[in-house]
Amino acid sequence: MEPHDPATVLRPANCLDGAPAVLLYGAGGVGREVLGACRAMGLPVAAVLDRAASPGRTLDGVPVLAPHDPEALAQRTLPVVLSVFNRDADAPAIAASLGALGYEAVVPFVAFHGAHAAHLATRFWLTRRDVWTTHAGDLAEAAAHFTDARSREAFDALVALRTEARYTPALRPDAGPQYLDPSVRGWVPAEVACLVDGGAYDGDTLANFAASGVRVRSAHAFEPDPVNHAALARRAKALHDASGVAVTVWPCGLGAGASQVRFDASGGEASHASAQGGTVIQCVGLDEALHGHPVDFVKLDVEGAELDALRGMEGLLRARRPRLALSLYHRPEDLWELPRFVAGLGVGYRMALRLHGHDGFDAVLYAQAG
Repeated sequence: MEPHDPATVLRPANCLDGAPAVLLYGAGGVGREVLGACRAMGLPVAAVLDRAASPGRTLDGVPVLAPHDPEALAQRTLPVVLSVFNRDADAPAIAASLGALGYEAVVPFVAFHGAHAAHLATRFWLTRRDVWTTHAGDLAEAAAHFTDARSREAFDALVALRTEARYTPALRPDAGPQYLDPSVRGWVPAEVACLVDGGAYDGDTLANFAASGVRVRSAHAFEPDPVNHAALARRAKALHDASGVAVTVWPCGLGAGASQVRFDASGGEASHASAQGGTVIQCVGLDEALHGHPVDFVKLDVEGAELDALRGMEGLLRARRPRLALSLYHRPEDLWELPRFVAGLGVGYRMALRLHGHDGFDAVLYAQAG
């Protein structure tokens, strides 16, 4: 198949206006949600395209077809809504592959959500388009905290995606390992005396440090999901047995202080605090939990609780000025609130931004005291 320029087929959501019907690309959870939104808007869905389509498969009564299926190709003049949204879904690449098959118009999920947010759930940084207009001043303030060219380009690319659903080259994920990207000047240490791993999941960050050759002498790993915590404990023991790193495994979340919150424990990467959660977890603040520990590296991927976690360790941050690697994509306001908080500490943190997934997923704020 010949390469195809995605710019020739990527379209804004208004290309759906007046369309007799649409196709969807993606038959997972997002696909089902977009299908429901289309039905609520009175927009017929002719078929759902999915590379893993099998004969006779349907999604809520709509046929699921492979993009190259003759029945699908016969409808390729209809606009296609990309109903996929995750770190691995490369919207321009998917659009290019569909364009090479003759599909004429592809609307990325980000554009569809921006136009029809009232019919869709808020997820990660996706929200109503007017939020970005309202906070234009906050975005400008946040941009000023990033002084290297690569970070500014990445920030501008995120803003273009969020405000205009526009894909630019700077939006491409960085090749460096998440939280240890060597393209950030002076970032990767040879040794970490004490690592705080907030949102430790199954210990993947601890493993990545070891694989990157960064020696960790001790670590405090916080993971409240019971299934993930069990996997984390097993990996922590294996790392200790292999390299002697002392890992304290906490079955807790991180927050502004000691509290109990409802939690959606899914046993996966997206477990998070939720008022509708089926369990209750204990949260702690680091200023209360870790006294006298030589913390010199903090990683936070706590599904939207990053700002609260930072507030709960403000004393530690001012006193010890550890490296910070902070997830910057779970909530819309993280893009300006987290840089503002770090700058407001007044201890001379330099900040950089790198993107490690598609559609702004796995965006990381790197901060290091000068």
